[in-house]
Amino acid sequence: MEDLRTIIIVSLSSLMAYLSPINGILFAVTLAFVLNFMAGYLSGMLVYKEDFDFKKAFSCFSEACVFVVFVASVFTIGEHMDNAGEALVSISIVTHVVLYFYAVNVFKNLKRIFPGSQWIAFCYWLISFEFMKKVPFLETFLKQRKEEQNG
Repeated sequence: MEDLRTIIIVSLSSLMAYLSPINGILFAVTLAFVLNFMAGYLSGMLVYKEDFDFKKAFSCFSEACVFVVFVASVFTIGEHMDNAGEALVSISIVTHVVLYFYAVNVFKNLKRIFPGSQWIAFCYWLISFEFMKKVPFLETFLKQRKEEQNG
């Protein structure tokens, strides 16, 4: 049992050392993931009187895992193609997209928890509506996604 523990620790340490160039990105997204999870949980509990939902929690956790695997894969592929710099640029772009959507979701949930807060309502409005004016294809994407979901 002690040998298995040692193997796991050495393997995880080696993986963390290999991925050290993207540690900051992984930390930022982990923090955003935790904030998103907590805001969603508190919103469900306080506003909708929901109990803890393992299915929702697993879905949220799975999404974060997919991101980590994707980022690690892009980094590894880029490095093995002697193109680590461009891989980091790609990872940075995807990370900013993920952070944007997490931020919108966090502020949406905070707005539900604190309906009287003007600064939360303003931040939610700013990042969910005004930001789209600066990124025109975002509005097109969101409209298309809504149409797909409606049938």
